Amino acid sequence: MTKTKGASLVRCLGEMTDPRKPSNGTRHDFLEILVIAISAVLSDGDAIEDMAEWGRTEEAWLRELLVLRNGVPSEKTFLRLFQALDPKQFEAAFRRWVTGVVGALRGVVAVDGKTVRGSGSGGESAIHLVSAFATELGVVLGQEKVASKSNEITAILELLKALYIHGLLVSIDAMGCQRSFARQVTDQGGDYLLAVKDNQPTLLGAIKTEFIDQSRSEVVDRHRQVLTSHGRIVRPDCFGAARGRRRQSGRLAQVPDDRSCRLPSPGGRQGVRPGPALLRQFS
Repeated sequence: MTKTKGASLVRCLGEMTDPRKPSNGTRHDFLEILVIAISAVLSDGDAIEDMAEWGRTEEAWLRELLVLRNGVPSEKTFLRLFQALDPKQFEAAFRRWVTGVVGALRGVVAVDGKTVRGSGSGGESAIHLVSAFATELGVVLGQEKVASKSNEITAILELLKALYIHGLLVSIDAMGCQRSFARQVTDQGGDYLLAVKDNQPTLLGAIKTEFIDQSRSEVVDRHRQVLTSHGRIVRPDCFGAARGRRRQSGRLAQVPDDRSCRLPSPGGRQGVRPGPALLRQFS
């Protein structure tokens, strides 16, 4: 993804193709429909009806930014447009705008796959999503839908290609402990933190020799915390081992998935709810 500083929402959406045919007598501007829809979702709307209702309620404010030659689109207009819209184009344009709004990202991007609860009812296959979460902002940067959990790696690589991760630390669980993942991150200028489990016994054994043997030493860099959450007390003890001569150069050390060196997760962080200042970034 190309990083676009200060890009307006209209400019980013302007790179999309209007799927409607002009011969059908379109009454509403393509970009204006999308701006109203995104504004409604950012204002806590989650359905087509919410988009139309929010537009009617905030019409006076919207006219400060948009022309609205034929007023606010109806529910059916929103529905028809989103049924015909290219989701990949829309997602790419939205990501470009978000990158410009939030500015330079810092810290950790956590990549993880989850099955959507209740999505497998009625005989349908459950929906599995791979997400990239900016822990400091509390914002999901992107998602990829996968057919099954076994296809996560392919989806993760596609997700990373669409993100600007230069200078960021990208973390992932043991499923992502693959050369292809590490190579993709470093090729894009990022660093990686990988979990290692018993399904890679040779690698895990080498890491234990390199790290765990030095865990009692006070000369290594160490960070201790006491965390209380959900009725539990967790004392993570994180430390870094000195790089040995036999060790190949890498971006960051790989850490075994052991409680003695597990980094705390960003649990409890709430998503950012944009206010009027963020919505003013349209123009």
